[in-house]
Amino acid sequence: MIMGSQWYTLGRGGVAASCTRGLAWLAPAARSLAAQAEQEGSIDAAPGAIFLRERWQDAASPARASVSERQLSVELEADAAIHADAYSLRRLGYRRLMGRGVPADPVAAFQDFIAAADGGDGYAWHNLGVMLLQGGHVQRNPSKALTYFQRALDRGVAAAANALGVMHAVGVGVPASMAAARSWFEQGANMSSSEAYFNLGTVYLHGLGVAPDAAAAAANFKKAHSLGHWKAALPIAELHMKAAGNGGLGYNCGLASHHLWQFVSQRPSVWSNLMDAALRDYYATGTYRYRLRQALLRFLLMAESGSEAGSANAAWMLMRGEGAGGPDAVDAAAELLLSVN
Repeated sequence: MIMGSQWYTLGRGGVAASCTRGLAWLAPAARSLAAQAEQEGSIDAAPGAIFLRERWQDAASPARASVSERQLSVELEADAAIHADAYSLRRLGYRRLMGRGVPADPVAAFQDFIAAADGGDGYAWHNLGVMLLQGGHVQRNPSKALTYFQRALDRGVAAAANALGVMHAVGVGVPASMAAARSWFEQGANMSSSEAYFNLGTVYLHGLGVAPDAAAAAANFKKAHSLGHWKAALPIAELHMKAAGNGGLGYNCGLASHHLWQFVSQRPSVWSNLMDAALRDYYATGTYRYRLRQALLRFLLMAESGSEAGSANAAWMLMRGEGAGGPDAVDAAAELLLSVN
């Protein structure tokens, strides 16, 4: 669906350019990606794009170095944690909770967070609140979670205000109250919490305890997006797909497509698998010429789907005669570079 949208948006693949038809392909693809991310809990943004030219310019950046640096970081944090450094205890607890660099051990992570919280770390109080609210690894205790979120907020943790808003919105540990929830979301937003801004946008979009207000919803979603919220570009696009007076800002295909592409380009599953496979082919040894053609084809497929890195990497290979050659290769590279700019 993403490639189909690109064809219609840019008039590729033998079809006439049509923003409306491109949007009809792109919108359901974006909604599907959002549902998949929420189901899998994979809401992190895509890793930074990898450009072959930059790697060539900086040959002293092999993947092994980053692995050893991460391992050193874990060891330094563990050593600092032994000496009761609250920040390092909380970082080590998070690593144990997520299994990053150390074996996953949520029970030990909970104890690390307790020690870090006792040392004055506000984010540790927040993490304890999250674990107690969710349950699973520890016994669920919303009442105690509420207390811990308040302690985190007292130490300036904006996410704690958002958590308190969610608890009041759904009535967990406290009586349900959208008025109280909105107040907590506003406090979190004033502390620059992207989640709080997103939740305020949702309040105004759906009229939860207030009159529906598309303009107020858009303003909050845009602020959430500027602060890095993973999903905020999607409801902004949806608001540009609806008529004014019908829950939207007025139909604007260009703006809707722009925000949908912003959302899609940040989802790791869109291009990361192709990028990984292309890089493996590019740096392979043995059947070298064949693997270079494979890498080029993968980068071209990414480029056709709208990937800036795919276009740039395919152009770089063509200019160097890698994977394809001949008099048309440089012209093709120039066309790809123009598509990036």
